[in-house]
Amino acid sequence: ELKEDETGSIISVVSKYVVPDDGGNVDIGCSNHFGGNEEKTEDPNVEKVNNIVNGFCLEVFASSKKDMMSFLKDKIADVKKRLEGREDRLKEWGQNGAVSALIKKALSNFEETTFYMGKSYSDGNMDGMPIISMWANDSDSGETFYYFKDCLRAVKV
Repeated sequence: ELKEDETGSIISVVSKYVVPDDGGNVDIGCSNHFGGNEEKTEDPNVEKVNNIVNGFCLEVFASSKKDMMSFLKDKIADVKKRLEGREDRLKEWGQNGAVSALIKKALSNFEETTFYMGKSYSDGNMDGMPIISMWANDSDSGETFYYFKDCLRAVKV
């Protein structure tokens, strides 16, 4: 479930760990009416993957805290240039804004935070903004992923 923060700046979604689909199992929603197994048991030996990382082919953006701070500083400057004239959006990227607060939280908990980039990043496309991932609640099914709404592009499918 996607959640947008009250400022309209950050979109968050709680991930979950799933068994990767090999493409061979198709569930048409008819239970065992067509000879399926009555009871599906999960193989404990199968390694689970994060559904967001796996589904969107995200890659860990590994760096030192100092390098990440520098990288984010440059990316924030780029976003601010793009948002010139939109004061309502710029304030959230300012020192007391929602985006700045999330970035400060991620950097202050750097060891427990993972930064991801899309697959195009490893192909040399340096345009993207990192996606921040950290545990929000111990009871969640996986880490919460945070996306900066001003950095997303709509893609018509």
